Amino acid sequence: MSRPPVILTALLDERTHRIATDLRRRFFPPHRNYLDAHLTLAHQLPGDQVARIRAHAAAVAGRREPIPVYVRELIDMGKGTGLRVSTAADRNTADRLQALRGELLAPFAAALAPQDRQPYRRPHLTIQNKVPRQTAQRLQRRLRKLFVPWTGTLIGVGLYYYRGGPWELIDNYYFTAGTF
Repeated sequence: MSRPPVILTALLDERTHRIATDLRRRFFPPHRNYLDAHLTLAHQLPGDQVARIRAHAAAVAGRREPIPVYVRELIDMGKGTGLRVSTAADRNTADRLQALRGELLAPFAAALAPQDRQPYRRPHLTIQNKVPRQTAQRLQRRLRKLFVPWTGTLIGVGLYYYRGGPWELIDNYYFTAGTF
């Protein structure tokens, strides 16, 4: 029996997770919101390679330090709204996020879905999706008046099975280099 695809995310520090998840709970259509806020690194890794994926994620996380990020602005996603995750003051962070994703996906390059083969251009936290365009624009106008950028930290990576709605946690792997 084949296993469902594996989703790879970057884990957020507690404050960033709480703020983005609170926004998501308020504005994501409730009948579609199965998840807390997350930063997706890969949408569909091969589920039949989960043992390799787990071992590789654990090894990569063990060599990495937490990555500072900047949640800098609201983004228009057409039929939704997100929070752009990048840096302004430290361009190196964006490079570190790209390098992390590249290192995590490299061993599985031949098996990546087309979406995951694309460059990682718009890292973001989705707080609203699959709503009418006018609803998204209304929220963006409202939140732009209140939005204040903040700094956060990526603290590890998470693996989940995708089961068509809710995700099933496989495991979390925390960045531990330089923390002892």
